[in-house]
This record gives sequence, C-alpha cells and structure tokens, in this order.
Amino acid sequence: MDGYDISGDFNSFEPSLTGDVVDVSGFGASTKSYAVGLQDTSIRVAGLFNDAANRVHAVVQSKVGTQVMLNATWGTDAGRAGCGGTVNVSEYNVASGIGGPVSTNIALSGGGGEGVFEYVRTLWGYAPFQAAPTGFDTGETPTNAGFSAHLQLIGGAGTVIIQSSTAAAGPTWTDRINFGSHSAPWAGYRGTYTGTAPQYLRAAFTGVAGTGWVGYKRF
Repeated sequence: MDGYDISGDFNSFEPSLTGDVVDVSGFGASTKSYAVGLQDTSIRVAGLFNDAANRVHAVVQSKVGTQVMLNATWGTDAGRAGCGGTVNVSEYNVASGIGGPVSTNIALSGGGGEGVFEYVRTLWGYAPFQAAPTGFDTGETPTNAGFSAHLQLIGGAGTVIIQSSTAAAGPTWTDRINFGSHSAPWAGYRGTYTGTAPQYLRAAFTGVAGTGWVGYKRF
C-alpha cells in the first residue's frame, strides 16, 4: 500500500467488484430485462495489530479518508494473479477479545483518482530490481489496445520502465510505460500505453538498489 509492504500483518483479503443492476422491464414483458451500470469496488482486509514503524497501524491509520494505491497478489512469481489500483480507505479499526490476539480490520471502497482498480498479473515479484532482467512471456496475444501497469516501490530509488520485445532475451527492447524517477516508499499506476506490444515484457530499472513489485493488465 503506497509503497509499504504490510502483507505480513494480514491473514484475510477479500476483493469484490460488483455492478449495479437495474430493472428496465416494460409493460407487457413476459420476462424481466436488466441493464448493468457502473462497477463498484469493495475490499475487506483483516489481520493482526502491529504498531512497529512502517507496519499496518502506522501506515493505515493515517490514511483513513484518503485514496491509496493498493496491490495484492496471490503469490509473487511472474504471472501470478492479483488486483490493484486506487481505493478509498473508508474504515480502520482495532479489536481485542479476551480469548484472542489484537486484530485489525480495514474497509476499502470505490476507486478512481490515479488509476482504476482492476485485476492484474505480476510482472516483477517482490525482489530487488534489475537493470536488464529476462523478459516474461505473458502468453497473451498482443492487441492494439495496449496495457496498464502498477508499481509498488518499496525500497531504494530509481526509474522503472516497462519494455517489450519479441523474445525473452531481446535483443531489442522498446520502452512502453515509464514510471519516472522516484524514491521509496512510492506507488503508482500507469495506463498510458496504447498500441501493439509484443508478448514479452520486462521491468527495467536504473537507480540505487531498488526493491518492489510491478504488475500489468492487457486491455
């Protein structure tokens, strides 16, 4: 969240995307007709209380009522499914019972701002970035619609650029999405690339020993 890795403080994550459904049946209709409206994001996160520096309590309690960049994946290897985007921290609470640990619950909703909340895949797992990593075969047929990208810069400072090529080892790599130069903690969304990109993607890094995560979604 916003460049902080607080995943170790949680043991439950429930993302949900719903769409408004409106009855548009007319007189004389034999069956109901519906129109689907806008999507709505609703996420519940639960875990254990941790008030150490840069952990859940310090990071989340100061962000209630604001938008954050959130990413969560089921595994950190390239290709793993996940979700992410900007969401509103609408609730944060701490609870303790006589027979259990002190726990935390977070409610996140909505989206917008910098980037829509969407289901994504990991391009670069939570690890130190490399200047020229081997490309990841997305296994997806390129289209001219392009793709979006998400970055969680958890440590260090530098520039992450999403590049594409026709082969895992290149040799030619073309810049597609440039996140710009940043210092951790920082997180951002870029949905600016439109056009056909070959199926091999990589996250190239220049800077001071950066650590983080990158995800993508083809449109």
